[in-house]
Amino acid sequence: MEHAAGQLAIRDDHELLARYPECFAQLTDSALDGEAAVDLIDKAARDFSIS
Repeated sequence: MEHAAGQLAIRDDHELLARYPECFAQLTDSALDGEAAVDLIDKAARDFSIS
């Protein structure tokens, strides 16, 4: 498994692997959902098609 810094984590690195659920929960909590997510995708699609 590769983590954010690009290094590989192996199953024997328990300290590093223990952080994955914590990081996933933080990302999930900060992610947009519903109409806010759709609005962001629409804006990105418009911006991308302009460039």
